[in-house]
Amino acid sequence: MKINAFRTGIAGFIVHLHILFNERIPATIIRTLFLPEVVLEEIKNET
Repeated sequence: MKINAFRTGIAGFIVHLHILFNERIPATIIRTLFLPEVVLEEIKNET
């Protein structure tokens, strides 16, 4: 899913850049990196 791709791709890349340039990593990026995977579940309509 696209939201999981942001977490593993872009957020991880930003963290590596901050480490490379010895900069503080913003809390928003850290929280995004460690968020759990998003799973889409379908609900069955039992009527």
